[in-house]
Amino acid sequence: MISSIGDKEWLEYLVNKYNLNCFLKNNKGNTPLMLAILGSRVKVIEYFLTFTPNLNWKNKLGQTCLHTAVFTQNSKILSMILEKNPDIRVEDITGLTAYHYALMDNNNEIVDLFNSYLDALNTFKY
Repeated sequence: MISSIGDKEWLEYLVNKYNLNCFLKNNKGNTPLMLAILGSRVKVIEYFLTFTPNLNWKNKLGQTCLHTAVFTQNSKILSMILEKNPDIRVEDITGLTAYHYALMDNNNEIVDLFNSYLDALNTFKY
């Protein structure tokens, strides 16, 4: 899959030259963005985030990019995804949200990031 390249410029070249579809899913339902997240490829994630319209697409396990970001235990990647305002209420096939997984992993940095994001959402006035 194209997200395993790792070099943002090379990826951009391939996508543009061959008009590659960055929204295809593999046999597990993962998008290239999900694979880049799982591989902790920050530059590739940045590239995909410039044009990925729906962070809430689910793989075959019902997991989104937000779930995937939590699984990496990488606060920078999680922050990148949260900045794009994904739906934090999305549940996977087991009924768990990304926040549930963050709590179960007992990673204080990841949980604190989520709590800060939730606090910001709660203070936003419509």
